[in-house]
Amino acid sequence: MEQLALELVKKHWLIAVLVIAISLISGLIKILRAVIDTHEDLYLKRDLKRLTELKATVSVGSQVAKFIDKRIEEEAFALASGIRTAKEDADMLRDLYLKDFLTNRQLKRIAQHLKPENDKIAIQFGWFEKTEVIYSFWASIVLLMIGFSGLLPLIAQPSITHVLFAVATFGAALLMIAFVGADFQRYKTLYFAWSRLRSENLLANPNCKIKVPGVYTPSYLHDLKKDEVSKESTT
Repeated sequence: MEQLALELVKKHWLIAVLVIAISLISGLIKILRAVIDTHEDLYLKRDLKRLTELKATVSVGSQVAKFIDKRIEEEAFALASGIRTAKEDADMLRDLYLKDFLTNRQLKRIAQHLKPENDKIAIQFGWFEKTEVIYSFWASIVLLMIGFSGLLPLIAQPSITHVLFAVATFGAALLMIAFVGADFQRYKTLYFAWSRLRSENLLANPNCKIKVPGVYTPSYLHDLKKDEVSKESTT
């Protein structure tokens, strides 16, 4: 087994270095995310506790009490959802969740693009974000092709070494796609939200163009029609 590993490294040292580097980077990112999430939870809980204790020391109905109540709502929402935002935005996101428009995971992806406006919701999605989506999509495609290219040596000459090479190449590509493709995944979620809100006449800016040219965009029209039919059948 050691000889196979050495042979793999000698023949494909660049891929070996790439796989090791990606594995280390992904491991570090996971550790950092865990540390940050833990720190944020502790920070939010600490602030929430302090605000609750502080509220007991001020006059009921005073401006300070109202301010503290608003801060408590913001911190409680951030702790429950993982989204730190203003109270008005939090109310909008909470309503979308309670109405089963979007899951909390979806809301976390696109919260920055949604803004309340005159009892409706405006979607903010400019050219810079669209450029990020184009890069994210095509970079993911290229990485996927690189991942599949690892099969070529295996097809040409089947061996355990080439099997390991194919697995390592494809695994490294998937790890990279998970990070590079994040903007594309966000775009798909935002397009779904746009389709859903538009069908319910809840868009404050219905003429905004969300669809990004040159990028695969799923059609949610069929699913939305099915939802409407199921709602009508239950009423």
